[in-house]
Amino acid sequence: MNLGDEALAAGARTAPVRAVLTRLVAQIGETCNLGVLNRDQVVYVERVESDWPLRLQYGVGSRVPLHATAIGKLLWAYMAARERRRLLKLLPLPRLTENTITDRHALERELGEIRRQGYAANDQENVHGLIGLAVPMRDSRGRVVAGLAIHAAEARLPLERAVDKVRVLQAGARDLESLLLSDAFTETAIEPTPEFKAPPDLAVAPDP
Repeated sequence: MNLGDEALAAGARTAPVRAVLTRLVAQIGETCNLGVLNRDQVVYVERVESDWPLRLQYGVGSRVPLHATAIGKLLWAYMAARERRRLLKLLPLPRLTENTITDRHALERELGEIRRQGYAANDQENVHGLIGLAVPMRDSRGRVVAGLAIHAAEARLPLERAVDKVRVLQAGARDLESLLLSDAFTETAIEPTPEFKAPPDLAVAPDP
């Protein structure tokens, strides 16, 4: 992470931030977490679990793929266009479930839809039986710097019902922005990822 990301991650692990996430868990009834972009993955910087016995547990610091998670697709969608296209060319898209999007053209369409609707969904694309929904968090300049998400068992909260929680999540994101994303974090916005290199067997066409 860069210094801004580290500051954001440190700020996420504070009592006021956990209080907002805890309130969201109580309102929605499902696990809530914050994630930021780190190279070609998402890293969770804070998480509050629900009380359901059936849930997937990730700890703070866990990393998940961009192409198969709600936060990952959200942060990818809001990258600068050049970097977004670059990763679409470079990033491997392994199939993790039968719902994982592995076609680059289909994923590009999905990212465009995320930008239009303002949230991202994960329909059992990373883990079978698990859905997710994510909304952006912005800095004082309006740039997306993190994602706020819920995770739930599909049997308990089908995706079409989870979408009804978007407004609650967006309200929570605004509260978290006021706590975390002051002017001190204006350089944390999603930046290109020069550290990522294509596998040696992946041919990359030059940018137009």
